[in-house]
Amino acid sequence: MPPCDCLQIDRRFDEITNASILVGGPNGGSLRFDYTFQLTNLFGQDVYHCFLAPLDGTTFMPDFFDLVSINSGPVGQGQSVPLTTTITSEPGVLTGTVEFLVTIHNEDFSECCTRLHSVELPDEFPPAMLLGDINNDGGVNLLDVQPFVEMITSGQFDEKADINLDGVVDLLDIGPFIDILTM
Repeated sequence: MPPCDCLQIDRRFDEITNASILVGGPNGGSLRFDYTFQLTNLFGQDVYHCFLAPLDGTTFMPDFFDLVSINSGPVGQGQSVPLTTTITSEPGVLTGTVEFLVTIHNEDFSECCTRLHSVELPDEFPPAMLLGDINNDGGVNLLDVQPFVEMITSGQFDEKADINLDGVVDLLDIGPFIDILTM
């Protein structure tokens, strides 16, 4: 995909929220934060889809946006739409910059445009959160098993129980939770 000037991300609207350091996850210490940015269509056509493609080992949830459902229709030329994703860094990347590609597409995905974008990470973060410490006693042990099972069976969400960092607490968190218990 060739780079072009068909989309704009206005850094004045960048917002980083819910930043936290994750300890004890499947990948060790990682940084996770919500990133909101404003995408403006300069494409000359309506834009229906947007993808985010990390370049540096980070993950994005979501990494695809159906702009029609977000904007109540396609984003027309000159229109803007705010988008929010949760970014999780690879272990050890707690400062610096996260780089990724933003691509926009028309209705049938045949036309696209891509732009390199970067986010400056905050200088300071809240205290580290210990993944798996569901009962908040400062450690991950057998006392966390019952509250973890209750989270899964009740459908409740607690970021400390989202061990695989996919944004939901479900059966896919059990294996990584057991890995933390047996470390």
